[in-house]
Amino acid sequence: MNQPKALIGSFTQAIDTVTSAIVSIPSLSDKKQFALDLWGNVLQATENALEADAETTDVLSV
Repeated sequence: MNQPKALIGSFTQAIDTVTSAIVSIPSLSDKKQFALDLWGNVLQATENALEADAETTDVLSV
């Protein structure tokens, strides 16, 4: 596993978790909730991409 990519993936996951918690605050305007939700999705996609790229697996070897 590629350590720097895995570390960045963990960091983005933590930020995404905090963003999701903030979005759930009912007093935020719809516009702010939408923006934070969008950023949360971007961070989650980035984390998933970094995790997938950091994985090293043996592909079918014959």
